[in-house]
Amino acid sequence: MYNRFKNNIRSFYAGFILLIPLMGFAHSPAQSSIVLMEDESGQWTLQLRAALTAFEQVVHEEYTATGYTTPEEFNALTAKLLGNNLKLFVNDQQITLNTPVIELGHETIAVYLIDLPEDIQSVRMENQLFRDMHRSKSIFMFLNDGSERTLFAMENSNNYTVNLKLENNRFVPVNLSENTAGISIEWYMLAMFILLGIFGILLKLKPNWEARITP
Repeated sequence: MYNRFKNNIRSFYAGFILLIPLMGFAHSPAQSSIVLMEDESGQWTLQLRAALTAFEQVVHEEYTATGYTTPEEFNALTAKLLGNNLKLFVNDQQITLNTPVIELGHETIAVYLIDLPEDIQSVRMENQLFRDMHRSKSIFMFLNDGSERTLFAMENSNNYTVNLKLENNRFVPVNLSENTAGISIEWYMLAMFILLGIFGILLKLKPNWEARITP
């Protein structure tokens, strides 16, 4: 337990140092991320994180700036666009993405509570929501206890799609020409920023999930 405590403290300080130069980068409208993760209880979530201005741009393009008058109406339009542009396939089966929980803020987060099979051999993630945004790029992260953590780039060159298969306890692109995770220091820093925020978001949204799944 003492070693775990030391590791947690070390991780916190390392993440805090990385957080300082990330503030401008993480909120760029052209940058977004998708995280597919399993928590300690075995519950899977799919999280899409992007700047609020990015969501506003796609909503305004589709429905105009006068298409909503309240945050709730904006969330409803955002959820509709996500439903048309966000697709997840696991083991070649499309996963149902119900209405997400959307947390508006300078960084806006859409979270789906989903069910996945225990034995995951392939994952295909598609996100066309920001495809028309200038220099739009995203990263996809798959996080669970059973496989290595790897980042994958989603950009115009691969039609904002990653197609992965499990090999030697690691997810790798089905097409070897696909890019793996924009291997620049900025991408790694963004990944650290995302990891720092994931667990706080999960804790914050937990009451909403419990309310939705309680009979």
